[in-house]
Amino acid sequence: MGSPNMIHELPTELLSDIFLICLHSIGVYELGPTFLPFILVQVCSRWRHCALAYPKLWSTVVLVCCRSPSDLRKPFLSQQIPNLTEHLCRCVARALDVRVSITFATNYPRKSIPEDCFEKWRVCMPRCEALSFSGCEWTLQQICRVPVELPLLRRLSLEVDFTLDRKYILFEHIMAPQLQSLSLAVPSISDRMRIDRGKVTHLTLVKYMLFDFSCAVFLQGFQFLRSLKFRMKDHDAEEAQFHSERWMISLPHLEELTGSFCDGGYSAFLSCIHTPRLRSLDLSAD
Repeated sequence: MGSPNMIHELPTELLSDIFLICLHSIGVYELGPTFLPFILVQVCSRWRHCALAYPKLWSTVVLVCCRSPSDLRKPFLSQQIPNLTEHLCRCVARALDVRVSITFATNYPRKSIPEDCFEKWRVCMPRCEALSFSGCEWTLQQICRVPVELPLLRRLSLEVDFTLDRKYILFEHIMAPQLQSLSLAVPSISDRMRIDRGKVTHLTLVKYMLFDFSCAVFLQGFQFLRSLKFRMKDHDAEEAQFHSERWMISLPHLEELTGSFCDGGYSAFLSCIHTPRLRSLDLSAD
């Protein structure tokens, strides 16, 4: 049997063909967060070169770590973040004609990420059509310490537990004038987000969302909303029943409404929303 390193000595063209066959055989598009850190950090430079030669493979870029946060303090693993960041920049730079989607899905320990990584991420983000932050409050706060312009962004998902003293700064610093789909899973919301709410057609409010006066003000700006999904909590139903006049909502273009209610929340909500063009209604009780 030959040396296990013999495959790396093959001509680049043949190695590229083998690489693509392997990718299609194992389903690269379904591997998600497991694949990218492996190919960019744990394989040899020639395999990375082959991967980067096909930018369409990186139309969805995921920055995650499957290890526990404490492991990131180890010297070797802590170096993965700069390495991933460097390759992310290269992927985005090469994918000039590819729609880029970036997902941040790990809440790295504070001060574990070099400052220049945040700067590089900010440079990449304006190229994104889709951007997602899941469980990475500190990372998101560091990125958005300064205004971030996202001129191409169509889809934005935020699933984080903001501290109250940071959320308004964050909303004010995200500038996405072309946003069409917004998903929020945060403790509370603000109408200070610098997006054109008149262009948003799909909105999802989940997890910690509170249906109160601030939510009504926030929703009222989405006059061309076509799809709304949300989850209502127990205390939200109480607020709706006793103070319904405070959050009367009119969504004249809404066609699809999907809601999850606590017991007793149906009538309270339906009496407070006006949807003359509604075509699909899907309501459930927790």
